[in-house]
Order: sequence, then structure tokens, then C-alpha cells
Amino acid sequence: MINLLRWFASYTDAQGTVETVTSAASSAVDNTNDVGAIAAISGTTTQGQTLTAGAITDADGTTGGSSVAATYQWTVSDTRMVLILLLVVNSFSIYINTKRS
Repeated sequence: MINLLRWFASYTDAQGTVETVTSAASSAVDNTNDVGAIAAISGTTTQGQTLTAGAITDADGTTGGSSVAATYQWTVSDTRMVLILLLVVNSFSIYINTKRS
């Protein structure tokens, strides 16, 4: 599988129109970082119980030092629960999702 990198941004302009900007696709991206940032999740996955996402660890290390922050959003559907991890590094937001399309 060839991996390409592309970004999308949506915003509302001063006239109230929703605008979308899409970058050109990058050249092929070599997959050399097989293990990504991992947040240890503890707790029982049962309704009414508390799940906790622990500190982020990455075997390759992280960049940004103390400017790296993470927030978590738990999403629930009828079939599964998904943890969406949002990393904020020097004012850039990176959404991590394991789904490939």
C-alpha cells in the first residue's frame, strides 16, 4: 500500500460561507514508524464505568517537549467505542485515526 499525505481545512469566511481548502497529495510516505503514540487505557468497558487514558508514550519519542499536549474525546456507537486522540504540537492539530481508506 502506498501512503500519501494530504491535509484538509474547513472554515467559515467573513461572509458566512463555509470554505474548504485541500492540499495536493505528497509523494509516497515511507512507513518507518510502525508503532505510534500509545495512550494506555485502563478501566472496565461497561456502561456507567470510568475509562482513563494515561500518558502518551512513543518508542520513537515525541517532538515539541513541554509544548506537546493531548486531549481525548470518547465516541460511542452501537457497535464500538472509539478513542479520538487530538495532539496539539506548537499550535498545529493532528487527528489520529486508525481507519484506512
